[in-house]
Amino acid sequence: MDRIATPALLLATLSLYWVVPEQPFTHLDNPGHWGLIGYFLTLVAIVRARLRASRGRGLQRWLLVFLCAMPLVYVAFWLRYSGPQDWLWIQLAGVVVFWALAWIAATLNPWFLAIGIGGHAVWDLWHWGRVEFVPDWYALACFVIDIAIALYVAAQIPNWLDSRPLQYRR
Repeated sequence: MDRIATPALLLATLSLYWVVPEQPFTHLDNPGHWGLIGYFLTLVAIVRARLRASRGRGLQRWLLVFLCAMPLVYVAFWLRYSGPQDWLWIQLAGVVVFWALAWIAATLNPWFLAIGIGGHAVWDLWHWGRVEFVPDWYALACFVIDIAIALYVAAQIPNWLDSRPLQYRR
């Protein structure tokens, strides 16, 4: 699976060149650029772990933070661009769902991390072209990134299961 996951990360990262309209550091008032910066930090953590031949719990913890941060970008979009009131509750429900998936992944089964990040890709597509407060470029970029990271997480889970305490091994 790693033969697919690593090239998918590279391809997703390269695709941002065509999807993202401007450099992330030029518009730090735009939550979409915060999401991109978060992705690049996540990518640095992945590269660092690979260079150190350490794909265990440290990387898993960073990816759990990534999953928890993703729905917050949508709440920030709503706040920044004054989204409709009924959409706030939808965004907050997304936070609850994705944080719950991260908690389940951290405490019960790491497969829920791959499921959560992959599920966030569906969340991105659901927003694409539907709401005015989230730019379509962001929903598309986040979708591509989420698919690639979900594949990468799925490829790493066997390593994480080997490094977990015995009560978590299956």
